Order: sequence, then structure tokens, then C-alpha cells
Amino acid sequence: MTTLKKDLISQFAAMTSLDSMKGSHLMLLTSAGIVIGTVVSSDETDPAILPMAKTTYKLVEGYYEENRLPANTPLQGNDGFFLLKNAVIQSSNTTTKIPFMVVFYDQVIAVSVIGDGQESGE
Repeated sequence: MTTLKKDLISQFAAMTSLDSMKGSHLMLLTSAGIVIGTVVSSDETDPAILPMAKTTYKLVEGYYEENRLPANTPLQGNDGFFLLKNAVIQSSNTTTKIPFMVVFYDQVIAVSVIGDGQESGE
């Protein structure tokens, strides 16, 4: 069973891939600030993102093997993570652009979906 938070974030992320919401982005409020980005899907083909996504999943697989855990065993206190590409972190007066980012569900305080141009308050 998943948590309500994880389910809502996943559903909002899925909305950004709908044709009717083309150009929209996931917006997350975290303790670090506002994070805006595009969720990396399982069928990602962007050559700038694909190696990092594959590496992340290989590292997770290695963690399970190293700790002798059956694949995909739920870990106590761990709700998992998702990947963002073309992420922008806005904190105070600073904006940082990150091409690839791992976001842990438990670090998200709030979630929304925004359209193009909304990230700068337009």
C-alpha cells in the first residue's frame, strides 16, 4: 500500500503527460524551496537524461543486492523516489537549474501542476 502523499504526487506527475496538459510541469514545495521540473518517465529517450536515469536504477538495484534484499522489497520508513529532468530550484533570491534530479517523496511538502510561464510568476 502506498501513502496518500506518494499517490497524490504520482497522480499529479501523471497529469503532466496528458495531451490536454502539454507543456505543464510538476511544482513541488520542499524545505529547500520550490522545485519545478518534468518527471522522467519509464520510456525516457532523451540522450542527456537516459544515462543518469539508468545509473540511478542500477544503484538502487545494487543497494538491494548488497543488502541481500529481494528486489522491490518495501523498506521500512522509505516511501521511494522519482526522477525529474530540467529541474529549477527557487530558494530566496536564488534560482538553480539542474538537468537531472532524484526527489524523495518524503521531502515533498506540497505539489501542484503549472503551465509554461508560471514558474516565474507570469
